Amino acid sequence: VILHHNQLTELPNCFCNLYQTKIDVSHNQLTMLPSKMFKPSRIRILKLSHNQLTEIPAFIHQCTGLQKLHFDNNQITEVPPGIDKLSNLQVINGENNPIQTIDASFWRLIPAPEYRFSFSRKIQLLLPPQFKHKIRSVEMLAFLRKLRPDKVYRISELDLSKFGWTQIPSTIKYLTHLKKLSLAQNNLKELPVDIGELTQLEELNIRTNQIAELPTSFQQLTNLKILNLRENSFTQYPKVLAKCQSLQHLNLGKNQLSVLPKELWECQRLEFFNCRNNILHTVEDADTSYPPGLTNLNLKENQLQQIPQFVTQLAKL
Repeated sequence: VILHHNQLTELPNCFCNLYQTKIDVSHNQLTMLPSKMFKPSRIRILKLSHNQLTEIPAFIHQCTGLQKLHFDNNQITEVPPGIDKLSNLQVINGENNPIQTIDASFWRLIPAPEYRFSFSRKIQLLLPPQFKHKIRSVEMLAFLRKLRPDKVYRISELDLSKFGWTQIPSTIKYLTHLKKLSLAQNNLKELPVDIGELTQLEELNIRTNQIAELPTSFQQLTNLKILNLRENSFTQYPKVLAKCQSLQHLNLGKNQLSVLPKELWECQRLEFFNCRNNILHTVEDADTSYPPGLTNLNLKENQLQQIPQFVTQLAKL
């Protein structure tokens, strides 16, 4: 049944009794649709675009054969439960609606993204802009959970920031080709215990979380050059960093550190160190020597009562 580009304000009762595989009532003035349809499981394409609908039709969860659903450019404020049961969906277009809430079950529809390997299901999903980051979060979580130790994933960079996650799936350890990883601006309290298996990692950003310590396996990150731990919950300097001998750039600003131990200076390749806005009152001297290439040292907004003597030994400051 194709009735698009008319001036329909409602559909007649007999419409519900028709045997239909494609319904196109887009570009009308419909404010509501029938609550029931004859054999809705036979419907393959449902186009409701450019009307004045305020809700997705109640029979939608019965359209088990549906492949394409278009409800863009309406006044729909909610995506109800049940759409996740539509296992044959290939396209969902809900753009240009004032959507406020989406039922949690809806996100089960979203498959993992492809990274040179494929999963069986693909779906084109179009929603208002405010949900795009949520879509990406769900996609990436699905991707990580599907990682397997018997496959090679040649991914060198991965951005998992601003997702609001409280945990990172332990399967991330299988991304052994990673060189750059961002976990910034989440709600993490800890890192996966096996993060040290990412031995090729050169840059790690975990700023703005709630992490208070680093796992022991961190000492395996011997290629790590840049580490951002700013705005976390560290009360003690993570001494495990002494094993990260490639470290050049370390940011520990906005934590709760009171002492910088001598282990800090064991990172002999350090060029940049920021410990601004902590509660530092003590900086311990090195056992032997200080990083000869250190050119930027930021200790402002702390509780130091005198300039540390070692500053005079840092020739490049």
